[in-house]
Amino acid sequence: FCDSSGVLSGALAAWRGSDELIKLNALEVFAQLAKRHSGFRWLSSNRVLEEMLAIIGASDPGAFNDLHLPAVLHCFAELLEAGGDDTAIILLQRYKLLHHSWPHLSTNMDTRHAALAVLRAAASTVPGLHAILSPASGTSGIDALQPLPALMRATETKMKASALSITAQMCLTAGAWPAAAEVVAVQPALRALVETAA
Repeated sequence: FCDSSGVLSGALAAWRGSDELIKLNALEVFAQLAKRHSGFRWLSSNRVLEEMLAIIGASDPGAFNDLHLPAVLHCFAELLEAGGDDTAIILLQRYKLLHHSWPHLSTNMDTRHAALAVLRAAASTVPGLHAILSPASGTSGIDALQPLPALMRATETKMKASALSITAQMCLTAGAWPAAAEVVAVQPALRALVETAA
């Protein structure tokens, strides 16, 4: 209905326009759209996913893109929560969402919380659990999870709670699918992570 009524075309025009603040309004529409299965298809077919990933992956995002980062990350978290394993496979494997999200765990508070929301949403899926705990960038086990272990020992209460929540979600996902090959493969890394939180 939203697409046929022109709401989404208006949001798309706002997103690609020159007014950086209006783009935030478009991101709010995209975040609501992301909560529906059809939203992923629309965002993908209109290349909005690639455009949002370009913001996350920018080495020097600039002032306006930095303003958009938390909203973009929250939109991806909504997509992961709504889409389940099928969407997770596409976002995490094809688009390398976690690869682009990890660096934002070491940035400003708003962006860091948004990046943690992406990780927690990913952790609720088997592909996400595997992607978070698998060897990455030449490292393996707990070393691949930095700065997540450090955040679990953070002095800032909300940050620590978010990091612990991600770990708890990974345990829940692993417990729900204990025989899945992807889960079995990362159980040692999950145990190591839990031990750092103890």
